[in-house]
Amino acid sequence: MAPPCRTFSRARSSGRHGTDRIIRTDDCPEGDPDDHEAVCANTLANRCANLATSQWKRRAYFSIENPKDSFMWDLKLMKRLRALHGVRAVEIDQCAFGCQHKKPTLVLTNAPWIQTTKCEDAPPHTHVPLVGKVWSYETGKMEWYTSEAAEYPAGMCEAWAQNWAEFLSDNEDAEKKTTEDAQHMVKVGRHGNALSLASNAPLQEPK
Repeated sequence: MAPPCRTFSRARSSGRHGTDRIIRTDDCPEGDPDDHEAVCANTLANRCANLATSQWKRRAYFSIENPKDSFMWDLKLMKRLRALHGVRAVEIDQCAFGCQHKKPTLVLTNAPWIQTTKCEDAPPHTHVPLVGKVWSYETGKMEWYTSEAAEYPAGMCEAWAQNWAEFLSDNEDAEKKTTEDAQHMVKVGRHGNALSLASNAPLQEPK
């Protein structure tokens, strides 16, 4: 899950490139309760937190992504989710996967195939700062650079898919072994009410 980070971004500012309304602060990460944009964004983020908690209770996997310094991580439900056993805050610099921007990212997850990958883990490279506005061929007007750079780098998507495939394969092998072991279980004991591996079971006299 990746709730829109627009209102949660700390990059919102006013300067020579234009004005972007400040919605949240460190003292009030939820934003103004009368601000429609903030309320909608909070609703989406809290739904993600609730879905993730439901997954955790089912012992299933989840992941939630946003910029590392996003105000979203300061929401109460996100803090509560982060405190659950087995939940990790995985830090990722997207430049390590070929992105031209560093884009420090945080993924809150219990999925073992999502691993920390930092800028220093990649070969030497340079970063293009995410500052100001650029022309958007999609909208036909100037847009904030942060908005235009929201797409994940293909390298990161491919790495995650590969890690997931390997995780599934490893667990499929483990499940298969468990099933095979179960198939080799036999009933033992005077009343046949105990189970043992066939290789460990005592020889039975023919009836």
